[in-house]
Amino acid sequence: MKKTISVNIKGYNFLIEEDAYETLSNYLERLKQNLGHQNGAAEIFEDIEIRIAELFSKVLSDKKQVVELEDVNRILANLGDPSDFIEQDEAFEKEATEPNWKEDRRMYRDPKHGVIAGVCKGISNYLNIDVVIVRALFILVFMIAGFGVAFYILLWIIIPKAKSSIDRLKMRGKPITVETVKSEVEEAGERVNKASKKFAKTFAESETYDRLRSIGNLITKAFGIFLLFIGFSSLITFLVFIIGGFQMIPAQTENGFLSISEFTSIILSNPSDSQWLWIAFYLMSGSWILFFMITGFNLLFQLKNRWTKMSIISLIFLGAIGIAISIYVGARTGRDFAIEGEIENQVLTSSANQLQIIQETTSSLEPHVVSDGKFGVISIEGDQITNHGIHFEFIPSKDSLFHIHQYFSAHGLSHRKAIDKATRIQHQMNLTGDSLWVSSKYQFPVSDKMRDQEVYITIEIPNQKSIILDKQIIDFNPENELKNEVISQKKHGILYSNGKFKMK
Repeated sequence: MKKTISVNIKGYNFLIEEDAYETLSNYLERLKQNLGHQNGAAEIFEDIEIRIAELFSKVLSDKKQVVELEDVNRILANLGDPSDFIEQDEAFEKEATEPNWKEDRRMYRDPKHGVIAGVCKGISNYLNIDVVIVRALFILVFMIAGFGVAFYILLWIIIPKAKSSIDRLKMRGKPITVETVKSEVEEAGERVNKASKKFAKTFAESETYDRLRSIGNLITKAFGIFLLFIGFSSLITFLVFIIGGFQMIPAQTENGFLSISEFTSIILSNPSDSQWLWIAFYLMSGSWILFFMITGFNLLFQLKNRWTKMSIISLIFLGAIGIAISIYVGARTGRDFAIEGEIENQVLTSSANQLQIIQETTSSLEPHVVSDGKFGVISIEGDQITNHGIHFEFIPSKDSLFHIHQYFSAHGLSHRKAIDKATRIQHQMNLTGDSLWVSSKYQFPVSDKMRDQEVYITIEIPNQKSIILDKQIIDFNPENELKNEVISQKKHGILYSNGKFKMK
């Protein structure tokens, strides 16, 4: 009685005696060590495993379910000893060329040596005749009977392709040993290497290569000109808008639009952040401009030297530093938007049947900004920033009165600082009879910076009463709602600087 082990070889499960398994494991381990790291070692080892699985399948039957030691010894003797193979012993070579395991020749397609699909070459290998004879027969059948092409396609579908070195050995009826598998793998590698070198040489000497090289040079030079254009355009833009202090930010001030420097002063927390941001901007802009110009000159004039590569790497490094500084300054500024503070500035009450909201006008002597609110235009008047757009919220009232709440909100590093900024917001709202006068602008100190300051007006509308705003009637009366429509408990809108009101 012997102990058996279940093993899996290339996807096939076998029961094998324990001593037979040890013999097989030692053989494969010696084979792997002897093959080492030579070219095709992995493919050779895999093909040998496939061959062992095939031979194991042949020794098994319905009456025999276990691979025995005698079977393993016979199979390994047929494959050859790995150490003898590596040393190329003459006695081993003689033994390997005369295997004691008979292998039937099989037909495969040989596309690597064929013209189309390797059908003719596969048949010639199987019959051991010249491939020219087979091809001539196909042509003859096609010319006389007219079905040579259809017959070829049928054989193309039926005959399997030689995928591995073992298939190629079976196709030619050669013995399958470690020696023959290694030789087949090496020959296949040499064929691929020679074919690739031949193709590269032929292509390099052809007119097509010259044409493609000319087209490639033309594309490279055109791309270089394009990069130079971007570089010089960026340089001109940098000099005009940045160094020249061109006022380009849409705002109303005593001197017209804001420059980028003036705009950053009302966004960033302190002057040091502004200085760091400018350093980052100069690093990024300078590296951007020089990168495109140097790369463009390099592509246009084929300037290949060490200094060009070092310059490009240095510019990329400087640009990365600029980006890092920008992220740092942005993170510091973003902290001032972390917490929102909101206050209720005043509460008004009206018993009118219909409340009319009127935009409060300004004196003709005061600067007046007219905007639809979509462009975000602001005004700076002295030490005050003037912004536009008042948010309205309408909700049902719990009694018969209009209740009008005015809220100011701002953001800051802490809740206390956010509340302080909110308390310094100025907005005009007055109730006179049945008219609510509301200014579409609000102000806050320049020293508070722009920290998302907003003005919200919440109006509670009683049942059967309404509001008129910019010729729109706003109420919560069921008879004024569309049929079968659920009455909303909240309505929102914005009053813009030009007096237009838009529901959201």
